[in-house]
Amino acid sequence: MIGGCALHKLGSSRRYKEIDYLVYDQSSNASFIHDRDNEKNYYNANGSLFFAEIWKMEENNIGEIASPQALLELKAFTFVQHCINRLFQKADES
Repeated sequence: MIGGCALHKLGSSRRYKEIDYLVYDQSSNASFIHDRDNEKNYYNANGSLFFAEIWKMEENNIGEIASPQALLELKAFTFVQHCINRLFQKADES
């Protein structure tokens, strides 16, 4: 598990509706897979070099959530992507 729900499990007071997971889906090259019905987002390490690096970094992680270092890397990535896409309110929220 990655994203806001993972941060909440580590003690963040913010609540998040959707749950984000880092996956390695060999059948797809899509970087993002969204399951609206179940309010889940899947970040595909097979579809993104950045996500693949995080996947590799977490290779030996047996826990339910990504390591704090991986979560930090992913948060920074998300912030930068929102800024690049001029989604400044989303950047402020991340």
